[in-house]
Amino acid sequence: MSRRNQYVTINRFDDEIDYRHLSDMIQESRKLIRNDGFSNGIISTRTTYIIGDGIKAISPNREITEHWKLFSKNKSVSISGTQTLKNMIDLMCRERDITGTSIAIVHYSKRRGIQLQVVDSHTLSNPGWALNTETMKNGMELSARGEIKAYHFYNVDTMKWDRIKKFTRSGRIQVLHSYRPNNPSSFRGVPLLSPCIDTLYDLRKYRKSVINAAILSSEMSFFLKSTTPEDDFALEDNTGGTDKNDLHIRDTKVIHLPVDSEMQFSSPNQPISSHESFVDSCLKEISSSVEISRDLLTKVFDSSYSSSTAGSQDLMRTVGRERESIIDDILTPIYNLFVEHLWLDDKVVMPGFDSRRADYQKVRWVAKGRDSINPRNDLASTKAMIEMGLKSKTQAIAEYNNATTFEEINEELAYENSLTPAVQDPMR
Repeated sequence: MSRRNQYVTINRFDDEIDYRHLSDMIQESRKLIRNDGFSNGIISTRTTYIIGDGIKAISPNREITEHWKLFSKNKSVSISGTQTLKNMIDLMCRERDITGTSIAIVHYSKRRGIQLQVVDSHTLSNPGWALNTETMKNGMELSARGEIKAYHFYNVDTMKWDRIKKFTRSGRIQVLHSYRPNNPSSFRGVPLLSPCIDTLYDLRKYRKSVINAAILSSEMSFFLKSTTPEDDFALEDNTGGTDKNDLHIRDTKVIHLPVDSEMQFSSPNQPISSHESFVDSCLKEISSSVEISRDLLTKVFDSSYSSSTAGSQDLMRTVGRERESIIDDILTPIYNLFVEHLWLDDKVVMPGFDSRRADYQKVRWVAKGRDSINPRNDLASTKAMIEMGLKSKTQAIAEYNNATTFEEINEELAYENSLTPAVQDPMR
């Protein structure tokens, strides 16, 4: 028994039971994201709040910061050459919510540098679709201590499993693995929508039934009731047209009824009369499950200012935890490798890098700020907090300018002040 699992007693087999149905859960989650706009909006809202305009890296060394900006905006960072670093982080963030696990393979090339390849976590599986063992669990090869040594991905082209070590011989990381653990012995997370998949499906079916009822109500539909035996029943040809049974007048039909027959009109109604209360109860359940307020779920801000602000701030606290996981699991390892490559390629002079590696790899991550619903009240509150010493200007700028840094604003102000008055204000 591995050291990781020997202390897990109560929930020892919960992980096996979860992953027995994990494939079905992921498929249902992907189907909802693909076909249901409301479910897709949940994932998009979380990604927007977590990533926003991008998570910027600010290093004490200005040269490293400038090189990182160029690196993050270059599409060659992706193995396909079509995505920037922000796009790939967005994709991994969405994958983490949709499937519960986000994985990327890091490729090294002397000519191209560091490149990333986002992998579908569904391809991570045991070779030969074998059952889990103490050293092989859900496509992850474990050591005697329970640590992940390698990953096994099913290659759809070769129909074989590719084994990729987590670290190279020199100690560089090769596989970035971020997930939301659901119990102590798990190595993969579950989809964000898994607790409310049934509710989302019920809400989707209900919306469709209401729409279908409205469409049918707008049309004239009826049934023919006749006392004539079924074998002798037939519509008479009285029109002389190409259609034997009816007369077409633009978009309407005049139907000739057979003898001994009458029409009975249908009047479809909504499945239930309390439409709003049913939808509202579903939204409350979904809101509690995904930790997003009902206003943000529906993008309808008809509540009070305090309620809308509380919902936005609560989501910022929730995604702050997720953002820290993205930074620790994905961005920080990439940044550390990037700084090491700058040193190896002599692009930035770093004396004593081996002994001062932590100093050169020191970084501050600046993410999306909170949204302002009432800017005047929020700015007045922020100004008071700065004057009282409860908040710095750097923190305020990061909150309100979506990852714009204090240094960037100073540079822009210095540039504007260097211009002539006519250029500074063309409206003069």
